[in-house]
Amino acid sequence: MSQDGGDNHFLSAKERDLKPLLAEGIETLGLDEKRAWQMEAFFEGAWFSGVRNGHTRLIDQVTRYREEPECQDPRQLPADPSLLARIEEEFKELMEASAEVLNLPASGTLAFWKFLSRAWAAGTRAYEDEVTAAIIEKGTDVSAEAQRWLEGRDPPGD
Repeated sequence: MSQDGGDNHFLSAKERDLKPLLAEGIETLGLDEKRAWQMEAFFEGAWFSGVRNGHTRLIDQVTRYREEPECQDPRQLPADPSLLARIEEEFKELMEASAEVLNLPASGTLAFWKFLSRAWAAGTRAYEDEVTAAIIEKGTDVSAEAQRWLEGRDPPGD
């Protein structure tokens, strides 16, 4: 994340990702205020889990890509099984805790877990987006680009 507001952009991404998911989940599951608050806490936990695991997966890919000189694309490397096991275990813990706390009927629990997995995936994507933006920013002089763009515009009123 960039140092100039990157954390704010990242947290804005969390809100952007989770707010509509929360509204959809509350409506779909018919949750009261207490359960809605609990659902939001689990969504945030899943989103941050996705972020952490997105980071871990990216580091794993880069490390293994360096060790496999004949590989042309790091995305073609299969995921490390121990990494997948840790991700699965962490998500399973979220699923079990949410089932216990929310105490929904079986159909509601299954529906909630679908929402939970969407929150996790959104966290993973947010991390990847933030890293991509940071790489682009690092390789581009944003202020010089903006200055060139502003200099090329017609003055107001012309």
